[in-house]
Amino acid sequence: MNDPAIYISGGTAVAAIVYAVKMTWKVRDLEKGIRDEFNAEIYNCQRDNAKLVRESSERAETLRHEFGETAAALRTKIHDVETWNRDTFVRKDSFEMVIGRLEKSLEKLGDKIEDRIEKLADRLQHKPD
Repeated sequence: MNDPAIYISGGTAVAAIVYAVKMTWKVRDLEKGIRDEFNAEIYNCQRDNAKLVRESSERAETLRHEFGETAAALRTKIHDVETWNRDTFVRKDSFEMVIGRLEKSLEKLGDKIEDRIEKLADRLQHKPD
């Protein structure tokens, strides 16, 4: 019973089992490392995504504020232009002068019409039959 083949076969079987256990542990450690790295990458992506969302929200708020300021400046400028046009397009003195000239012109026109009507009436009254 001292056959060395049995011992060699038994040793080989034990070595194969030990090698299989060792390989299983190595694969498990490798899988754990890959999972840890993968989870770290997911965490980094989520953190970066949250940062981008926060930055885009801040930028959107900044743009909204800047647009509000632009709209307010446009409103103010339009009001200034309208006020300037109202005050300087036709000055009150010029307007009153034009109205005075129109009144005088209308009076002269009325006088001329009255004169012509009187002349026409005189002609009609002195018309030979």
